Amino acid sequence: MGVLLVISHCLTLAITALNLKSTSYRVLGCSLVIALFAADMSIAAHPDYTVGCFLGGLTLNAIRLLLLTRPLEEYRHETDKVPAYQLPYSQRFFWLMSISLRGIGWSFEANHSIPAIEPHHLTRKAFVISRLHRIFVYFLLVEAGLLYFRCNPVFSSEAPLLSQGYFLGWINVTLLLWGTYAGLNRVYSVVAVIAVGTGLHEPRLWPPPFGKWKDAYTIRRFWGRTWHQFTRHVSADFPAANMNLYLNFIRRP
Repeated sequence: MGVLLVISHCLTLAITALNLKSTSYRVLGCSLVIALFAADMSIAAHPDYTVGCFLGGLTLNAIRLLLLTRPLEEYRHETDKVPAYQLPYSQRFFWLMSISLRGIGWSFEANHSIPAIEPHHLTRKAFVISRLHRIFVYFLLVEAGLLYFRCNPVFSSEAPLLSQGYFLGWINVTLLLWGTYAGLNRVYSVVAVIAVGTGLHEPRLWPPPFGKWKDAYTIRRFWGRTWHQFTRHVSADFPAANMNLYLNFIRRP
């Protein structure tokens, strides 16, 4: 992944900023972006699960912006004074670039799924200190997990994680999930410290990426409240679009 990936993502925003009315042109633009993503994947030095998830997420986001929604007309930020489609082209481009994956501060924000920031961390100094502490803790957790992965031969072979018996198999699966949890928290906290520490954003715009584990007492609440919501709106637009297509089809005389 490299220059081609950046070009593909910028092209998605550039085409979306045109606010094309023609469906044919939007499909053509989306096809071009997906082709560039596929080309980037084919030349990746070491394609793996993480690379695939990242490129897959960008592909779904491109389909969402170019085909499933009209963000310049349907979305609105809390600081917007005029609809986005009335802005000059360059401002529309950067407006699209600022769209939050979780919709924080946007009209499509799902308030019930976004954990609140602790009241005593709402000041800039307290927020940065608390996130630096989290970065240190998650760094240790990630390194401990990587050490276990390197020492356990099941992770360097094609054997199933549960092949070592119930107890070790349960530990393997749990640590794999926990490694993802700690890794995402660490990266998110680093970006949050930079954004808030430099004065670019307010602390309230960077709530924790994951909810409380005590809320995950059903599968629906685990995915809807506890686990991260970075792909919530991207994935939710697909079934909504399919349902609208189905309803429009059955309403035809």
